[in-house]
Amino acid sequence: MFRFNAIFLLLAVFTFGVWGCSRSNGPVAETEKMRALEARNQQLEEDVRAISQIREQLRGKLAIAETAQTRMTGEIDSLKTAVKDRELTLRTRTDERDRLRGKVDDVHTKIRDLLNTTETTRSEWARDTSVAGLKADEGTR
Repeated sequence: MFRFNAIFLLLAVFTFGVWGCSRSNGPVAETEKMRALEARNQQLEEDVRAISQIREQLRGKLAIAETAQTRMTGEIDSLKTAVKDRELTLRTRTDERDRLRGKVDDVHTKIRDLLNTTETTRSEWARDTSVAGLKADEGTR
């Protein structure tokens, strides 16, 4: 029987302890807790509104950035085409310049050869003329 009373007493103390701990401190504590939760809820709602505004601003900026990217991509493509055209034109002009330079060099070489031939012919003619003049002078003497 002593054991039964001890167990009953222990069970009673445990039950009252759990019941006492589960009770709140009263209506004042609940009101303060409710006010704190309402303030926290209001703060979170303001944060949600602010974040929504920021999200909408960022969506607008993203749309502007995507439009600018599309426009710049088009400009880049057109500039690449222009660069390719200029490279082709430069290559064509360089080839034409080199071809004409070769022709000028050929003409220059031919003129030198012609001048050398003319000089040689003139000096031979002058020599022949002076030899003929000497022979004519010898014949008249």
